[in-house]
Amino acid sequence: VQDLNFLKSNLSLSELYAGNNHISSITGCLERLKNLKILHLQNNQISNLDDIKYEFRHLTALENLNLFDNPITSANGYKQIVIDTLPRLRVLDRKSNK
Repeated sequence: VQDLNFLKSNLSLSELYAGNNHISSITGCLERLKNLKILHLQNNQISNLDDIKYEFRHLTALENLNLFDNPITSANGYKQIVIDTLPRLRVLDRKSNK
């Protein structure tokens, strides 16, 4: 899998496990997934911090996010931006956020 465009019409999705693929961008793919609680995108090629700030603000129900082993996780301020963007987040990259 190289992108998540197929998700745009799956509005009731609550869990998505798309780790270990070739996804490099999430732009425009997640904004309608209001019910998403678990999102695992570990071991992909996601590297744009602006994608996180914009795309994740729509995921108001998200509690568990795994972006481990993506280039983005080494960006300055990555963890704080994710936490600030997702107030309900409890687990980030396999670690408790609380």
